[in-house]
Amino acid sequence: GYNFPKLGIGGLAAVESELVEVCRVIHEARPGWLQHHDVIYNLLPALPGTAKSDTEPSDIAFVRDLIDKTRNAAELIAKLDEARIEGYGIEMVNHFMRVKFLGLTFQRYVQEKSVRRNTQPLRLFWPTFMYQKSNGPIPLDGSSPLASIDRVTYSQNIVRVVPDAEASWQHLVNVFCADPACGLGINSNTIGVFTRIAIYAGDWEFGQRIWNDVLRLMGRKPGFTHSEHGPNVQAELPLQTLRVYKNYLQFITWAALSASSSRKGPKLAAVHVFSGDALVDMFQMMERNGVGVTSGLLCQGISSAFRVGLVDVGGALEQWQLHRERRGVAEDGFLQQYFRMVGIPDVPVKTPMMALVGGSAGCPRLSDFIARQIHRP
Repeated sequence: GYNFPKLGIGGLAAVESELVEVCRVIHEARPGWLQHHDVIYNLLPALPGTAKSDTEPSDIAFVRDLIDKTRNAAELIAKLDEARIEGYGIEMVNHFMRVKFLGLTFQRYVQEKSVRRNTQPLRLFWPTFMYQKSNGPIPLDGSSPLASIDRVTYSQNIVRVVPDAEASWQHLVNVFCADPACGLGINSNTIGVFTRIAIYAGDWEFGQRIWNDVLRLMGRKPGFTHSEHGPNVQAELPLQTLRVYKNYLQFITWAALSASSSRKGPKLAAVHVFSGDALVDMFQMMERNGVGVTSGLLCQGISSAFRVGLVDVGGALEQWQLHRERRGVAEDGFLQQYFRMVGIPDVPVKTPMMALVGGSAGCPRLSDFIARQIHRP
């Protein structure tokens, strides 16, 4: 990665020219080094945005073209295989998605730091920015996903690449179905990137298809593969992680917000929209897959429930979290600390008054599920 103590005189242009010059020196002194998968991984967010020279070495042009002249994941994988790049895996593909579809480049990172800059020197730590912007929660208050670019413009840019994102998703699903342990099947980071693409583009049909596929694939169980040495136990599917469920909760929340605020949003009958029943289905799948509930997930659910106006659902989740804190299963005071840090979301004005005082009566299935969890020995 990159760690520039400060931009110094010349700013971003100076850093970019230095980057290109370093690549040129490496190419001349150590032919082939720029073709290492770790080097390519770190150059993807920075090199394609730099000025191109007519005498540019082929190694540098190759890395640049991986972003500039590659449309989707299938093309990326084909180019890496054709160039005989060894050792790359799904994280390389995820990195490509972040840069190509979400626009998370080194240049964007510098703009972000400049916008947020105060009296302190401008320090750059890469790739922290990329991971925070592609794996962290999407603000429910509708604030801009990137401080240095207008949200509308950002969303419009993503809308243009949705067809390529759809093709990428389908290819990676096919790869996963063929061999989940091949190293190129989707993982939790992949799901997070594609979920963000669907949310920012407002393409709820694409988002519903993503989560139909994810939940179907999460139902697959590790099995046996056969080789010349006999049967081998297949590796555990790389989807059974808490982050997948946090991404799901994030998507169904945004789907519900869109449905309530726009005629173009998903119909409330859509499968993956925030509701008490959707949460029960999620918690039950977590149980089946051996993924435990955490305080962070429950507090995220509480915040989402209040944000979409399902106060009864939020109240039921709150009681579950408080019970966990009283039992010592969760950190004491976690709920208070969480909302002290993120703030208490506003309840929509149109929320019925009875929902504010009716407890959990409006979500009987969720209430029954939580009651069983609370009284479990």
